[in-house]
Amino acid sequence: MQSSTVPEHFIPLAQSELVEFLCADPSLTEGEPRLFRVLCERIAATYHREYHGRSIELKRAYLPFDPDNDMALLRKLTAGERQARLNELSSDFAWLLERAGFRHLSRAEIEPALERSSEWGIRMDVDFSAFEYAAVFARGDTMQLRDCRRWYKIYRAEEVEVPIYRRLVLILKLRRHPRLRGPIDTENVYLKIFKDIPKLDVLMLLPGARVRLSRLDRGKIGLPLLSGLALAAWNVLQDLAAMLEHWAASPNAMWALAAGGIGYGYKSFYS
Repeated sequence: MQSSTVPEHFIPLAQSELVEFLCADPSLTEGEPRLFRVLCERIAATYHREYHGRSIELKRAYLPFDPDNDMALLRKLTAGERQARLNELSSDFAWLLERAGFRHLSRAEIEPALERSSEWGIRMDVDFSAFEYAAVFARGDTMQLRDCRRWYKIYRAEEVEVPIYRRLVLILKLRRHPRLRGPIDTENVYLKIFKDIPKLDVLMLLPGARVRLSRLDRGKIGLPLLSGLALAAWNVLQDLAAMLEHWAASPNAMWALAAGGIGYGYKSFYS
């Protein structure tokens, strides 16, 4: 599977390999590669110290919202303190992800997927009012080759280019909403990380997303279902008519049928 990469801010190179590649430059004099490696180590140590401090701040801000946290809080936060922590958390996450090469996706970039779908996906309907807070970050805006089978080509496999995100991060805080069924956790903030997601299928990852069927899709599902139900009902009525005709000729069979019906009704009423 190959892919053609669109130029962007993120450079997918490992630090160690980049340093060794630069040190192998034949134009460097003796001793310069060693000095360059020392410089790189000091720069890496400086960034490590800075990001370690921000990591501690991020963990502190996320602690009251972590659904996997198994540590007890010594003091319960007030509603105002929780909101302040949530604002701090969203700011810290945005800062960290932007420095990791991620880009925040706006609603204008996500909503076109409501009207279209990828070769393998389906159109979705998402109500964004189901989220108290929602942010989507992406990295690796590429075109990737994937196998596709179309009906008008007799389902022969062919390669098509699909726009994807190599990495996708969702940060979500839910609120009670008719779209979200069952027990809903409205207190915590959820972090989800995905890879190689087609751009038009991003909405499928959001909680409460519903399938948005076209009239053609409804016809493909509804017509076979209705015809099958009608055929089944016709067969059942024919069999029932034959059974009633047989039982009518036997008074004992009719009494047994009546007694069974009364017994079932009695049991259903008292249960």
